[in-house]
Amino acid sequence: MIRRHVTRITLGTSDNAWAQRRCTTAALACVVLALAGAARGGEEAPRERNSSVSLLAVGDTGGQYALPWLRNGQRSVARGLDHEDRRAPVDALVLLGDLFYPNGLERPELANRVRSNLVLPFCRFVRLDGPRAAEVADACETAPESRHPIPIHAVPGNHDYNSPESPELERHAIPEFITNWSMQDGVTRNVELGAGVSLVLIDSVALIRSGDYSAVRRAVREARGPWRIVATHLPVAPGDETADLEWKSDVPPIEHFRIPEAKIHLYLAGHRHNLQVIEGVLPGPALHVIAGSGSNIRPVRKRYANRRFALERNGFARVDLIEHGDDERLHVRLFTMPRYPIAYWARPREVSHWSIDRAGRVRQETLPER
Repeated sequence: MIRRHVTRITLGTSDNAWAQRRCTTAALACVVLALAGAARGGEEAPRERNSSVSLLAVGDTGGQYALPWLRNGQRSVARGLDHEDRRAPVDALVLLGDLFYPNGLERPELANRVRSNLVLPFCRFVRLDGPRAAEVADACETAPESRHPIPIHAVPGNHDYNSPESPELERHAIPEFITNWSMQDGVTRNVELGAGVSLVLIDSVALIRSGDYSAVRRAVREARGPWRIVATHLPVAPGDETADLEWKSDVPPIEHFRIPEAKIHLYLAGHRHNLQVIEGVLPGPALHVIAGSGSNIRPVRKRYANRRFALERNGFARVDLIEHGDDERLHVRLFTMPRYPIAYWARPREVSHWSIDRAGRVRQETLPER
C-alpha cells in the first residue's frame, strides 16, 4: 500500500527577515518571498509514518557562487532538505563528498568556507557550540528554537583531497565550529543508527590510495545490520566503463562489495552531479542511488547496466525504514529542487521512489499525485 502525505511548509519567521533583506536588490522577488513567508506557520510535522529510522543524503555540495542568493544550487537543495526535515524529521544528514570546491579546505579560508558551505545552507541542522562557533554563527538565519541539530556524517570526495591540508581540516577543524559534524580518520567507519540499520561510511579516495580493498569487507561484516547502507563518494554500480580507472582496482570494483554473508541493501554515492537509480545484482548492493547534484549539475553520461532512473537536476535523497504490517522495507526517494534559490516558494518534488526488503528484493513505488 502506498501512503500519501500532505506536505506542509513550516519555515520560521526568520524566513520573512531573509526576504526583507533582499528587497533592495530584487523588488519583484521580494514581493513573492514576503507573501510566501507570510503563508508559513511554525508547526512541526510528525516523522514519516511508521518510519523507525530516517536520513537525508546529498553529495557534491561545495560550490562557490557570485550573487549566492540569486544563483546557488547548494542553497536551493539545502532549503529542500530543511523542508523535508520539517515535514517529517530525520535522524541524520549524510554528506557524500566534494564538500568544498575546487580544492577542498585551506586554512586561510577555513572560517569563510565553513560559513558559506555549511552554516549558511545547513543552518537548521548544525550545532553551533564549538569554541570557534562565534566566528560563523551570524550566518545561521534560522532562530535557535526552529533548528533541528542532528548528527552530520560526512565522507570526503576527490576535490576534498586537492589541497594537502584539506582532509585534516575537514576532520578536525570543522568540529571547532560545528560540534555535531563527524568525518572519520580511517578508510571506513560504522555508525549504528538504531532499529537494525547500519551506516557504513567509506572514504573512497583513501581506500583507493591504500589499495586495501579488504577494508570494505571487514567494515560491512562488522556492521550489525541486518540493514546495511554504504555511503561514499565514488559510485561502483556495474556497467560504468570508467569505474575501473577511478577505483584503480585489479578486479571490477563492484566485486569488493559482493558480500553474500553481509548483504548491502543500499549504496549511496555522489560524484556524478545528477540523480540516478541503478538496480543491483545480488549478492552486490541491491540498489545504487546517486545523489550528487547538491550544488552543480552535469549531463548523465556514464553507462550503468540496469539503470532505472536518471535526471539532470539539483536534488537529494531521503531514506526511511518503514514498517509494512509485520514486514519492513527500506524506502529510498529522490527529490528535486530548482537551480535558483530565488524561487523561495518552491518545495521538494519527489521524482523517484524505490523500496528494498530485507532479502534485497527491489520494488519501484508509485509516486504521489501532483
